[in-house]
Amino acid sequence: MSQDESNSLPPLDLSDDHTYEEDDPGTYHNFTNVEEVLILPDRISRLAASVDAVALLYLSSSLLQDSGLSRTEIINGWFDGLPHLSEIIATHLGRIALITLPIFSGELYRERAILDECLVAGLGMAKNIGARCVTLMGLLSSATDYGRNVTIADGLLNSAPKISTGHATTAAAVSMAVAKVTNVSRRPLSMETLGILGLGSIGLAVLRTLLSSLPHPKSIMLCDIYNKRTILESLEVELRHSLGFLGKITKLNSSSKVPDDFFQSSIIIGATNVGGVLDIQRLKPGTILIDDSVPFCFSVKDAIARFEKQQDILFLSGGQLRAPHPMHRNVYIPSQLVSMLGDQEKRHVWSPNPWMITSCVLSALLTSRFDSLEASTGLINASQSNSHFAKLTELQFSSPQFHISTYLLDQRLVTQFCNQYGN
Repeated sequence: MSQDESNSLPPLDLSDDHTYEEDDPGTYHNFTNVEEVLILPDRISRLAASVDAVALLYLSSSLLQDSGLSRTEIINGWFDGLPHLSEIIATHLGRIALITLPIFSGELYRERAILDECLVAGLGMAKNIGARCVTLMGLLSSATDYGRNVTIADGLLNSAPKISTGHATTAAAVSMAVAKVTNVSRRPLSMETLGILGLGSIGLAVLRTLLSSLPHPKSIMLCDIYNKRTILESLEVELRHSLGFLGKITKLNSSSKVPDDFFQSSIIIGATNVGGVLDIQRLKPGTILIDDSVPFCFSVKDAIARFEKQQDILFLSGGQLRAPHPMHRNVYIPSQLVSMLGDQEKRHVWSPNPWMITSCVLSALLTSRFDSLEASTGLINASQSNSHFAKLTELQFSSPQFHISTYLLDQRLVTQFCNQYGN
């Protein structure tokens, strides 16, 4: 049986000895070209011809407050009411286009007609530029019942690109992050209490991937703030009988806040869509937090402050991957938006790390290139995420340096944490 067809996982390279150009931010701008221009459908076919995959994005509702403009002024004035080609990423495996839909994050769940119209337009653009698979980024997945409730235009019924949540690749990336951070911190997972905050598609997929690919933790805490008692009960049965977990399982649920008992977790994986629900100050010293929530489940500002002052917590983004080769980016940004960006945001746009890629963006390209990696809709099973784990390892993708958003954790402070709380 080929590796593509097997669920057995190859050894993971956990080396943290990075001596590559990626450590020199002064070189990043060489890999990115930024144009202050709006790319609408009449130009997209010339710029993005023959891409392999597309990732669909949306606008953050914070843009309304930050700009002081109305929805109409931004959607019609900036984007002409149409999807916008935001970026093209050229990788060693193929090209990915990022298309921003003219809808705000706050509208995804309550404006179904607008969302359907945007998705039809976005999928049409994706097909026209050759994409074979489209990933639904961020909240688009849950807003469409994890890709199962996407309207396809009549003209695309037989030719639309495959639709994927990208969650199989994301679960694999988070599992890689867990493997790396436990290795670097000298904290074997078998000695830890693993807390899963959020039991939607990603939270469940990560848990299944971890238990089928890494040593089992000493105990598990399951927490969802939406009172998913039935899911918690059935999940315990699955963990016992299908995944062979023998340790203690604690099931916690709440309708408003994270229960006190959950803070006994020593390693926490955040996979919820409720922002800021985890109070950084309540984490016990030595806690490791890996987050793939949208938005982040904790205050990044508070986490940075505690880390830099006390070095008694470690936190990182779990949804990013480091590519084996640098990627080249063409970024297209409306000129009206440029004037609103701060210095740090401009550095992120003009000089992103060329080795870094978001796992669910990469996912569409993997599905386009490898027949064994299915487009993932609905809830992800361990077999799917394990296949992505194996393929990522085979292709020499790895977990990147510890970071959250644009903040890179100081290696000296990470070392102090490891010396204090490592085994």
